[in-house]
Amino acid sequence: MLVGTIMAAITILVGQANVLYTFYAPLRAHPAFYVGLALVIVGSWIAVFVNFRQLYVWKKANPGQKSPLLAFMVTINMAMWFIASLGVATSVLVQFIPWSLGYAATINVLLSRTLFWYFGHPLVYFWLLPAYMAWYAILPKIIGGKLFSDSLARMAFILLLLFSIPVGFHHQLTEPGIDQHGNSSKLS
Repeated sequence: MLVGTIMAAITILVGQANVLYTFYAPLRAHPAFYVGLALVIVGSWIAVFVNFRQLYVWKKANPGQKSPLLAFMVTINMAMWFIASLGVATSVLVQFIPWSLGYAATINVLLSRTLFWYFGHPLVYFWLLPAYMAWYAILPKIIGGKLFSDSLARMAFILLLLFSIPVGFHHQLTEPGIDQHGNSSKLS
């Protein structure tokens, strides 16, 4: 992730990635930018799997017990990141890197934007969920209060996971490649 961040930052600083931290075709950046961001995204999955493993280890050491609420919430948040980042990783690895290297003459703009918003909007919730974690799990401990329902808090996080992924597609309602009847045309 560090190497990828440095690669992407250098391309931005030298003016070879005026797209900044976006993957919005038909804007094109230097191949090092896309390779760097691919390393950041795929590298972040290490943290995801470490988190999943930690919960697994805890569950194995505490059979039959409900996992701590905060650990459950963090795991949901990491699952959201992983599921959402699959779209942008696919877009970068399959479309943007070959295109920026000149191996592909064009890029499927509509597909790249679909994969971008598959990632982009859940990203907002990925950043927001830590505030909910504080509200449900940390603040009650600080003020000496008690959470109304552990089960409902867990259900809320599961529902956020399930419904946050498809909600980003509303950004495509203004895309020129998608008409009002749901038909699409390939933009290059």
